[in-house]
Amino acid sequence: MKKPAIFVILIVAALLVTAVIREHQANVSLKGAVGMLQTRMQELTEQVVALQNEKQRAVVLPATSMEKTDDREEWARLRGEVARLQERLAGVERANAGISNEIAAARGANIPFVYPDSTKRKDYAFTGYATPQSGFQSALWAITQMDAKAFLSSVTGQNAEMWAEELKDLPDGVMPGGFRNGAMFKATGFRIVEETPPSQDEVHLKVFLEGSRITIKPVLQRVGGEWKWARNDN
Repeated sequence: MKKPAIFVILIVAALLVTAVIREHQANVSLKGAVGMLQTRMQELTEQVVALQNEKQRAVVLPATSMEKTDDREEWARLRGEVARLQERLAGVERANAGISNEIAAARGANIPFVYPDSTKRKDYAFTGYATPQSGFQSALWAITQMDAKAFLSSVTGQNAEMWAEELKDLPDGVMPGGFRNGAMFKATGFRIVEETPPSQDEVHLKVFLEGSRITIKPVLQRVGGEWKWARNDN
């Protein structure tokens, strides 16, 4: 083999090695950035919990204080403290959502973000069945409360047929272990991102589950004027 050919091969090999090294360095840098963002997100989550606890204590204190004294100045101060804590809590939650979005962006495209206006787990409640949205939240609330009776009251169609026999004899506060291990139970919040009504009595939802970073597609059907969870679409 002639020397010029050997020289060209060596140059190509060197370029390939350099490209591999740079790709490895980029991957290491990306992993480090994701790790830092995750650490920051954990810190913000802990701050949210601490602020929520502090807020609850501040709300309870005025009632106790007013029973003993009629100190209006103290009452006004505590009300101001509650307002300040609410503002700080909202700021931390927004920052938490922003960090989650940065993590999702760093990991790649097509990964859902955290929505600052999502319904948080602490705000889940039984909301009845007047609308598809309320019917879905009532079912989700029942799952997080491990309330088999409330869950059966929230479903119809395929879901009712599938779970009626398995759940009917369970005591209060008990549901199969699969529920506790599922994405709906573990989610830290949810947001309905899409609604499609194929008919007057059926609505297809697209729901993003925060924390689990999973999107589900529950189908709600109107039965006797109430919207119940009938099945999931693929």
